[in-house]
Amino acid sequence: MPETCRGVPDSAGRVVETQGAMKEKTAIFFRAKGGLKDGWGNIMRSRLMARYFLKHEKGAVVSMLIEGDDAVRSFMAKEGYDGISVKEKITLEDEERCLDASDPAVVITDMLKVPSGLLSLYRRHCRKLVIFNDMGYDYTDGDIIVNPQILASYPPRRMGQKHLNGTDYFILQEDIITARQTVAKKEVPARARNLLVIMGGSVEDGIGTLCSRVIDNLGDTDMKISFVLGYEHNISEKNLRYFESRNVMLVSGTDEIGSVMAKADIALASSGFVKYELAALGVPAVLVSIVDHQDALARAFAGRGACAEYAGNIHAVTPESLARSILGLAGDKEQRAMMAANGRRLVDGNARQRILKELFPA
Repeated sequence: MPETCRGVPDSAGRVVETQGAMKEKTAIFFRAKGGLKDGWGNIMRSRLMARYFLKHEKGAVVSMLIEGDDAVRSFMAKEGYDGISVKEKITLEDEERCLDASDPAVVITDMLKVPSGLLSLYRRHCRKLVIFNDMGYDYTDGDIIVNPQILASYPPRRMGQKHLNGTDYFILQEDIITARQTVAKKEVPARARNLLVIMGGSVEDGIGTLCSRVIDNLGDTDMKISFVLGYEHNISEKNLRYFESRNVMLVSGTDEIGSVMAKADIALASSGFVKYELAALGVPAVLVSIVDHQDALARAFAGRGACAEYAGNIHAVTPESLARSILGLAGDKEQRAMMAANGRRLVDGNARQRILKELFPA
């Protein structure tokens, strides 16, 4: 059972206990969704925010309700504090029970799209409702709408809402923020020597098959290739054996992904959250969208961010075309240097500080 604090929230959303010694607490409830099919980005962002609040917001009391599979449950069990619940299916009764137990002043939702019924429920249980909105949906509810990605257009601001738009609010992992310091003066080689293949936090076997064929079409390249398996995958033994036969370094899910990315000269990547992480480290990328909703995000990112090349939807690209794009970028030093500089300017790693300041102004 998560720690609870009963009382009346003040105007900033803080709760003051009414029994015993007066002690200010901030009860924050995170609701996220992710896994092999939905990806891990929303879960990892909620985890990063929860950690940051516990460290930097005095008296923070965090609880989390996550819709996820067994791999998500095992991963979140390592967080080391009470108040985290992971279930594959979450009913409205589950939602009510967790909200009653945590008694939140602030509810933060982080999923691809939040149903209006859930938003109404959260609205009744908190003083401040925060919605992470990667797709730019027009939410009529919510106090703070965080639109952290480059979008073709941002949603309209409803009365009483505050919108935090753009990459100043894109949250990076700690190790990526640390790695930014090491790549600030990284030289751009005449020809790329290290290729990173990274398809997000969860990788299905069909993606593994495509990547194996791309690598095959690279021919006898002298590039060192690393393939990130993510936090969860179902890649077949056949594909894994192929990667090993090509001396591809396989990287399992890790909180040190920043150091892996920092070594790369170029990347073949999915068009999820990882494109911003690569940009922050100045790694030029060839992007593919592996689910339909990533297509619009990738087009906007490549067009305005100017730090990656968008090859297209996974169902429209071929291994041969992807290999040509990789080899072309690998040999174009000027283009890679421009992309690297643009990417480092795009994301600075200070999003959590900005969001915390908006949530709890001094």
